[in-house]
Formats: sequence, C-alpha cells, structure tokens
Amino acid sequence: MADTGERSPTSSTGQNFYPERAYDGNMSNFGYAFVFGGARTITFTGFAGDDLPAGASVDGVKILNNVRHFVWSTYEAATFTSVKLSLNGGSAYSSNILSSNQDLSASVVEYTFGGATEDWGLSWSGFTDISDLEVEFISEPADGSGNHYLWTYEVYAQVYYTEAVDTGTTTTGPLQLKNGKLSILGGRLVIK
Repeated sequence: MADTGERSPTSSTGQNFYPERAYDGNMSNFGYAFVFGGARTITFTGFAGDDLPAGASVDGVKILNNVRHFVWSTYEAATFTSVKLSLNGGSAYSSNILSSNQDLSASVVEYTFGGATEDWGLSWSGFTDISDLEVEFISEPADGSGNHYLWTYEVYAQVYYTEAVDTGTTTTGPLQLKNGKLSILGGRLVIK
C-alpha cells in the first residue's frame, strides 16, 4: 500500500493567535486557542503536496495532532470531543471518529486519529486532490465546564492508497506488454 507521507495543512481557523505555527514544521512553537467556557472548533485545511495518481483508491487517512492543554489561573484541562474529516474542503464532514473523548495531556503528545485502513465512513471514489482535505477538532474543558487553553504545535494528514493496475495486454509481433511486463514471444532480443 502506498501513502502520501505526512502532509501539512496550509490554513487554519479557530485559533486565537499564531495559527500558522501549527503547520510551519517547527515543533518548538505553537498556535493557541483560549476558550471562555464551552467548546472550540478548530479546522485545518489545504494540505500541501502532489495529488494521488489517477485511478488510485483511498484505503485510509491518518490525522496526527501534536497538542497539549495548559492549566493556568481559571483554565482547566481539555479534551477533544469530536474529530471529523472532510474530503471536499469542509462542504460535508464524516461522523465523529472518536468513540469516547480524547483527554489531552499537559505535555506535548502526538495524538493519532484514523489510520491506514480507516476510511472515516466517506466515499472516496474519484478523490485525488490532497488539498481538498479538511480536519475539524472540537475541544472542551475535560470536566465539561469552565475555560480551557489549547496549544497546537503541528498537524499532519497521511493518505494511504492503492494505485490503479493496468490490466491491458498489447501484443506487437513477438513482443507482449501485459501488466507492465514486457515479454518476448519467440525470437531473440538484440540490444546494440
């Protein structure tokens, strides 16, 4: 199974300060959101890189989020209550991938959502453009009320796919091309 490698987003919404730091490739800085009560929705979109090969079928998508909460003054521990994925730039999202809340650590941890065979319940037929991916995280205070503070260091998406197989056969005289293999059907090959 092939994959795209870890791809960074190119834009984000929902963070109060320095959202670009969550996709600048530098783990020593972060974008952050502070929330006065309730939930916060943070999205990442425009994942950079080459498209999938034509005819490829998506097997799964893995989302990585390097994040921590910060407890200070009236700010409490945080949890992700929802992680969803869109394959069309946010026009429609998958169902929430979490079976239960993902409590966040006070230290930076790389949380993984999805994987090589997780299709997020979406129909990937004809999908090729990685930049159309959008991931949505919803965070809340871990105890269900109060304020929370979230620091996001880096976010990545990795798409796993199977390339299309050409099953055509072409025969020209003693040469046959089948499934990408060249065979000589009698005779000999001379290379000069």
